[in-house]
Amino acid sequence: PSCKIFDPHHLHNFWGASPALDLQAVASAARVAAGSSCDPRDDPEPGDRPFSAFLIGAGDPRHVITTLARSRRHSGQGKLVSFHIFESTMTEIARHVLLLAVLMTDDSPFTERCERFLEILMNARVRISTAEYIERIAERLQHLACAVFAGAISTVLDDPISQVFDLSFLKFRERDDLLDVFRSWSRRAGPGKRHDEFDMERAWERRCRRFYGERYDHRKKHGGLGL
Repeated sequence: PSCKIFDPHHLHNFWGASPALDLQAVASAARVAAGSSCDPRDDPEPGDRPFSAFLIGAGDPRHVITTLARSRRHSGQGKLVSFHIFESTMTEIARHVLLLAVLMTDDSPFTERCERFLEILMNARVRISTAEYIERIAERLQHLACAVFAGAISTVLDDPISQVFDLSFLKFRERDDLLDVFRSWSRRAGPGKRHDEFDMERAWERRCRRFYGERYDHRKKHGGLGL
C-alpha cells in the first residue's frame, strides 16, 4: 500500500494521516458540486436514503466516529448508515473493532470509556487495568466472531456488538487471522499458563536501531533528534 512509503520499516498503520471527516457532509458537498445527473423522480432526498461509505487504509475509526456523531445534522433518527472498511492487515481491522467496541460497551461510565479509548488509541504502553480491560473485550469479541463464523449468530444476538459488525464477508484465512489477533491480546495462553508480556521498550529500540542504522549509536551526540 502507498501508506508504507512514509516508513520503509512500517508494520501496521495504526493512525491516519488526515483529519476526521464527516463523510455524509463530504458526500453532500460532492453531490452539490457535481450536480445531479439522475431523474429527480428516481433520486430520493439524501435524508431518506441509506448512507454507505467505503474506507481504504483509514488506519483508525476516526471517520466512522465523526460521521456517526454528526449523523443527526443530515437526517432524523432511524437512517441506516454502513461502513465498509479495508485495511492491509487483519491486525488493523481488529483494532478498528476493538476501539469501536470500547465506546459501545455499557459496563463502565461513558467518561471512563472515553479515557480508555484515548489510552488505547494513542499509547504503545497502557496501564495494567487497561490491559485487563482489553483482555475482557478481546474474549468477548473472540466469542462473538466464533459464533458468526460457525453460523450460530443467533446465540449472540443479545450482545449489541453482534448487531453492529458484519464479519461474514471475510475469507477463511482472514477469519483465522482475526481470531489470532483477538487471542494475542490475552496474556492467558491456557490453564495455568500466561503469554510473555510484550516488551514495548525493547521493540521500540529494535525499530529505531533498524531505521537509523549506524546513526542510532550516535544519537546522543546529535541531541537525540527524532527519537
